[in-house]
Amino acid sequence: MRSTIPEVVFPPLETGRRNRRRGLLHPDLVPTQLVDRPYRCEEQKSIPSGRNRGWIVFWRLGRMVFLLLRGQSKGTLDAAGAGTLVRETFEQLGGVWIKLGQLIALRHDLLPGPFCLEVGRLHDEVKSFPGHEARRIIEEDLGRPLESVFSEFDDRPVAAASIGQCHKARLRGSGELVAVKVQRPEAASLFRSDMALVGRLFWFLQQFSGLSHFGWGDVWRELESIVEEELDYRFELAALQRVRRKLKRHRKIYAPRPYPRRSSRRVLVMEYIDGVFMTDYLSVLEKEPARLKRWLRTNRVVPRTVGHNLLVSYNRQLLEDHLFHGDLHPGNIVLLKKNWVCLIDFGTVGHIDVEFLQDYQEAMAALSSRNYDRAVDLAIKSFEALPPDIDLVEVKTKMVQVYREWDERTRIKGIPHGKKSLNNLGEELGQVLSKYRLTANWAFLRVNRAGTTLDVSLQKLLPKINYPKEMQQYLREAAERMAKRAGKGDPSQRRQVMIAGWLELFRRVPGQLGQALETLGGMLQRASTNFQATSGKLALAASYLFSTLFHKLVVITAVLCLATFIHQKLWTLRFLVSDGSQVDEIISSVPSLTLFDWLLVFLGCWYLNSMTRSMVSRLDQRSAGAPGLGLRL
Repeated sequence: MRSTIPEVVFPPLETGRRNRRRGLLHPDLVPTQLVDRPYRCEEQKSIPSGRNRGWIVFWRLGRMVFLLLRGQSKGTLDAAGAGTLVRETFEQLGGVWIKLGQLIALRHDLLPGPFCLEVGRLHDEVKSFPGHEARRIIEEDLGRPLESVFSEFDDRPVAAASIGQCHKARLRGSGELVAVKVQRPEAASLFRSDMALVGRLFWFLQQFSGLSHFGWGDVWRELESIVEEELDYRFELAALQRVRRKLKRHRKIYAPRPYPRRSSRRVLVMEYIDGVFMTDYLSVLEKEPARLKRWLRTNRVVPRTVGHNLLVSYNRQLLEDHLFHGDLHPGNIVLLKKNWVCLIDFGTVGHIDVEFLQDYQEAMAALSSRNYDRAVDLAIKSFEALPPDIDLVEVKTKMVQVYREWDERTRIKGIPHGKKSLNNLGEELGQVLSKYRLTANWAFLRVNRAGTTLDVSLQKLLPKINYPKEMQQYLREAAERMAKRAGKGDPSQRRQVMIAGWLELFRRVPGQLGQALETLGGMLQRASTNFQATSGKLALAASYLFSTLFHKLVVITAVLCLATFIHQKLWTLRFLVSDGSQVDEIISSVPSLTLFDWLLVFLGCWYLNSMTRSMVSRLDQRSAGAPGLGLRL
């Protein structure tokens, strides 16, 4: 179909100053094209709905189940083949089934890794609906003629999906090039009928006790929430506005400018980004690496820098902004010049609640310091209700083993990235969880999906990546950013940040102290078995406690305080105390203090040391008659 108005062409390049004032992408960052992406011209008049739709769904699902059972009985269908069959069936059905397939692909904790990987490759691409229908929907939702909003509008969509399609247009007056997402005319009714069919399917599956651990009720609620947001573009608009504000602080990461006054429930208008999709980058890298090298050189793009910026931005979204892009697959990543990257499609933006965020931050810190026992403890804490007969010690041992084997692979340069990727780690952990019927909560699954979809790009951008080392570097940089933000504010803001930081530190202390005391308690118990004297045993135990534990604890605290003082106040000597270890993580987490505050801290350490020495001296005098011990500092 040909457009009824002239095809949209690029406007003349504007000055960088004018673009910055409007909040638009600088024209100097627009790269040369890597591949020719023609418009999608195939049209589909309508999608069957109602009773006909029900019969189509029933037939295709029945055929899928039959092929799965036959392949399993004959042994000709492995997990990856089953995933491919499910993916192809859901792609044919479209709509809600695409979203359901994406949720199923998250369940590495319940389903085989190869199956989830195949289902996760779902492509929501269908034939487009006519351009005149898109015009009608725009005019109905905006309440005015299309020509009063856009000076040019291309009837041919750039891309089409089961919910809507995207057109290229030019705003009247400003002449800015925009992307216009328009919802399909039958989307709402199609999704409602499909949700009714999914509800019946879930009811049927709930009747099987062997499938009860899949938590069909939770899947249903998650699917309902997704569908509600997908059918109202105002949710995506609000998410884009929030994420765009956050990403302005990220290095060379961009999000399109939205136009709220020209958007509605079924229409979303945003800045048009003319870049190179990561999907095209990966395709050309595989087929024509020489041509890709020329493009990289022409556009001054360094893959390693792009990958590092993406990974840091992902971590900042999670751990600092608490608002993250939940679907970072290559189709939602656009490459620009000079190592800039634009993220698109904010229909899946995740939020992190405070409790999960705190546990996740601690888990990432444990992962960076290779404290896998602690990382597994925090992971188990996030699981749903545990089976009553489960052996947690055995589960923890298996999970720690998976982490350590993965860690060893990340250190070996010759091993392919696929074996040391986050996807591979998730698959192996999923096998352990599936074996013991453990289910992770949805917050963890959403975060995991964002990381694993991004990992597809990182495998090619950072083939030699060492994830624990990258996390160590990120945590150090995050601590520096927090300290700088605290230092830039007015005194009252700095005090609030300091108080909040100390409260957070005190909140963590009981749990960390509990772990330390558990270890020290075992040491003390083993030492107490050597006590042979009966008289003065209480004094001996107290002397041992003060001399070997409390006094050394005071000394360790003083050393940590000195290291933290150097970290905060003596920047030129920071290399003396920053080695990327777990101690470095503790130092970075301490709130920024003034010089007067540090004077009080050191005086307190001196006082505690004097008091402890005095107590040890008195206890030693009381226990002088006990034979064979002579405990001293």
